[in-house]
Amino acid sequence: MGAYYTSYKVTTQNTPFNLVYGVDAIFPIEQEIPTLRVVALALWRLGYRASLNYWLLQLVKLDEERLLSLQNLEAMQKRRKA
Repeated sequence: MGAYYTSYKVTTQNTPFNLVYGVDAIFPIEQEIPTLRVVALALWRLGYRASLNYWLLQLVKLDEERLLSLQNLEAMQKRRKA
């Protein structure tokens, strides 16, 4: 089931996990053998105010990605219907 949530979908041009949580999934193997993405997240320490600003920007970005995915889905449905 996890493979479905982390697989790129052509209709939305995103992964279901990313659309729900706004970030890419970190797999358990990435905890054992850290990838560059995981190391960058661990090294990035923010203060309280900077952290709030970062998460606010992430929420705005998530809304934009969801809207774009909805537009892609509607466009795909129109093409299939035609």
